[in-house]
Amino acid sequence: MKETIKKVKNISPRKLIRSLLEKIRSSKVSYIMVIVTLTKLFGFIKLRFIAGLFGASNELDLFWAAFTIPDMMYNVLISGSINAAIIPIFSEVFHKKGNKNLIRLFINFDIVIGFIFIVFGILMFAFARPLSLMLLEGKILNITPGVARTYNPADLDLLVRWTRIMILSPVILGFSTILTAYMRVRREFFITNLAPLLYNIIILAFTYVGVKFLNMGYDGLAIAVLLGTTAQLIIQLPKFFKLAKNDFPRLAEISVSSSKELSLIHI
Repeated sequence: MKETIKKVKNISPRKLIRSLLEKIRSSKVSYIMVIVTLTKLFGFIKLRFIAGLFGASNELDLFWAAFTIPDMMYNVLISGSINAAIIPIFSEVFHKKGNKNLIRLFINFDIVIGFIFIVFGILMFAFARPLSLMLLEGKILNITPGVARTYNPADLDLLVRWTRIMILSPVILGFSTILTAYMRVRREFFITNLAPLLYNIIILAFTYVGVKFLNMGYDGLAIAVLLGTTAQLIIQLPKFFKLAKNDFPRLAEISVSSSKELSLIHI
């Protein structure tokens, strides 16, 4: 013990800092820190780019209002449940029962989440017009006071159209979030942090192409959000299939009603 203390005392601060930096470079932590920083940076650039591309306009206010309904759908149904319940349950099942049981639970979750989101998605698609009207009039959320004072039937039509385009986004994001929960339990933090970065990059790239070269206007921005969400899911799939390829249960083994863990989560 004394010899160890002497060795530590003999190390100069410069060597100690250099040693720590080398360890950080060789670890995944440094890559994750860089990716998280880039994600925040690109998120800020994305907002500035959209604002600069379209300027302060009534249409941009309508677009953000259209984004609110799918976003609210995702936040209400699943977002709050991930860290609070899904990841701890996934972790417990993985460490106590193994990856095969975790995969079975993961599939059960996907079935339930998929059913819930598809039902809500169909309802919101069908009732997009009355929901959009209530949003414009401030009856749901008072997020468009300026638009509410000046909106006309054409504004309502735009809001309905963009809402319906983006309604698929929370459905895909729901599956992506469950997949991210599985990956984090399996300690695959690199790919789960890379996915949001790709989301921002795709939105930036396709918005630029769609608006500048394809003359799609705000429709291009709405489609860019949908493509970004899809990319966030797809980028995680190869690693997931690699981790789970030997543990997929047979179809007869998949039973939502038999999963005790599934009933512990209230979305």
